[in-house]
Amino acid sequence: MAVVFRPVYAVLLLPALLAAREAPRRRRGPALLGLVLGALTILLFSMGLQWLAGGDPTGYGGQRQGIYVRESFPEVDYPAARWSDRVARQGNASWLQAEAVKPQLNPKLAGWNLAYFLVGRNAGVLPYFLPVILGFLAFQSDRGRWAIPIAVALAALAFILLRPFNFYGGGALGNRYFLPLYPALWFMAARPVRAAWAFAVALLASPFLGPLWTHPTAYPLGDNGEYRLVSGIAQRWLPYETTQSSAPGQELSAGGGLWVKVLSHNVWSAGRGGRLRIAGGSRGELLVGSPQPLDAVHLEFDQQAPTRLEVGGNELRPLLFKSNGYVLFEVPLERERAVHPLWWSPYDYHLYSLDFHLPGAPAAPIGFRVLPARDLIQRRWEG
Repeated sequence: MAVVFRPVYAVLLLPALLAAREAPRRRRGPALLGLVLGALTILLFSMGLQWLAGGDPTGYGGQRQGIYVRESFPEVDYPAARWSDRVARQGNASWLQAEAVKPQLNPKLAGWNLAYFLVGRNAGVLPYFLPVILGFLAFQSDRGRWAIPIAVALAALAFILLRPFNFYGGGALGNRYFLPLYPALWFMAARPVRAAWAFAVALLASPFLGPLWTHPTAYPLGDNGEYRLVSGIAQRWLPYETTQSSAPGQELSAGGGLWVKVLSHNVWSAGRGGRLRIAGGSRGELLVGSPQPLDAVHLEFDQQAPTRLEVGGNELRPLLFKSNGYVLFEVPLERERAVHPLWWSPYDYHLYSLDFHLPGAPAAPIGFRVLPARDLIQRRWEG
């Protein structure tokens, strides 16, 4: 049934076919035939229901009409009569629509996605599906089990290549596309495992799965716009997925060729022109991107900002005091966080992490902008 929605999962039939093929000779034919006919029956039955319900054999072929929480009653953004027009105008979010799936064969992009697939802050398989270790500890290669991890790896690789900018489905369950693959790995187990290993795995998983264990029915997104499943330890030690368009964070154009993604709920947009605000006394986290390598950026704060800025444990002094009371700091950037294409461009972007704090700031919103570093001395040349 999962194959009807995403054919990538069909690769999971390979270990099942191998297991049937290793049956005793007199049972091998019926086992293979039963497996194939059973799979086809479920496939045709599911496709038939989809056709009757939506006019298309797959759930992604027909139009999927969705509604957001902010659009529901009592604050409806548009009348019901305009619903169909809105869906036709904005698309149906289907994998079959034009440009919905954009395969990328960029080794650099695939390398970053592989790292994020394993240990990403919001989508990492190992942090959020760590009990899979038990399946490997109980592994035995008989009856086609050796093909299970290979099939799972091929499916994961297909998602990374087909959906390089959203390989995890944008859901708040860790890696949502990995959910049908995770149960397959349990079938690797063919022998008992000591209870001590289960305790050890639970202990290792607790820093990352603690929020899910304590509030399993909570709404996935918190008031700050971040996923509730991401613990403080995950935010501090796991890398943010710079390739993923739907990873939490508000993005905006800061001008001068800079692109900024806000990664902290203490920072929010203040309107057009790339203007932002930060809650006084709090710490802000930004991801800054540029088509060219950067040595530094300028942070311009309004008149409420103090004359001290902490970045990466270092205290900076203002580069310039403006006549309107604004304060300009030049912030040196460390080594690039990552270099790869982003979802709107085939060209590489140089990405930098920026973590800053205003010591002694008043408990009030402080406006600021991120600007490209440039020579502040203007010269007039006369011929």
